[in-house]
Amino acid sequence: MDEVHGSGLTIICPIHNMSGQLSNLKSWVTEAVDGEGIQVILIHDEGDAETGVELEDFIRGLERKPTLISGKFGSPGAARNQGLGLIKGDWTVFWDSDDVPNLGETLKLIQESSQTDEVIVGQYREKSYVNQFINPSPLEVTNFFILSTNLGIWRMVFRSEILRKVRFPSLSMAEDLSFVANLNINPNSIRYSSKVIYNYFIDFPNQLTSSRKYFPHSQKALFEVLSELNSSGSKSSRFTLSLISRMCFISFPNQFRNIGVRQEFMRLIKRRPHLGLLIYWYCLRHLAVHSLTKIRHGGIREN
Repeated sequence: MDEVHGSGLTIICPIHNMSGQLSNLKSWVTEAVDGEGIQVILIHDEGDAETGVELEDFIRGLERKPTLISGKFGSPGAARNQGLGLIKGDWTVFWDSDDVPNLGETLKLIQESSQTDEVIVGQYREKSYVNQFINPSPLEVTNFFILSTNLGIWRMVFRSEILRKVRFPSLSMAEDLSFVANLNINPNSIRYSSKVIYNYFIDFPNQLTSSRKYFPHSQKALFEVLSELNSSGSKSSRFTLSLISRMCFISFPNQFRNIGVRQEFMRLIKRRPHLGLLIYWYCLRHLAVHSLTKIRHGGIREN
């Protein structure tokens, strides 16, 4: 399974406390390990003992094996970091263990890519774990601003070369926004496709994004991104600034009740006032899109 050639794909997937709920993961892993040029890296963030046993039993029955890393990492971000140094494919995706990705459509996107593409973005569908009801994604992504409004790192395909120097923060919420913001991707290097490449499950037991106890993690993620922006003299892309404004908008105004966030934002306004104004402008746009989407679709999913 470690042999990856040409325009190969690396799949990185963290797993935590999924005992008795691994059917979705087993389905796509079985398909992926049988494909040519596909590297599967599963990172088991150890919690309950049963999940590890189930994973090992499942992998034992496969003719071609994925890479399995086990340990106590403490968050999806820290778990994904274990796989970043092992990437062999030219392209990388970050999938979740409770969802159902479309591997075939993902591979088609890679085949259709150009040399200037650094990120390819597909569409997704929402599926309720409780009611088995499928919704289309709230907004079809056709530009960097709409993407920042509803990121979904699992429907993004990254050219592996741009991932070499960036790591996820050790957080359980907004770690994907922080990671992508720190990549500082040029909006012109993002290609958008109408292909549906991912089925995202909501109402899943133990789903981190539905737990309010992790909301402080989004504050920490915003603080770290603003700190990096203040300490760096490099130019920030419009996509990065739009992502930062999205992070400001999550659970607003709770984000700015954090004294560290307030201090870093004021520091940014003093040092680089044009960036502060752009982030404020994007915040207003996020508010408008959020309101329109809520009216048209009955709500927008928070990342």
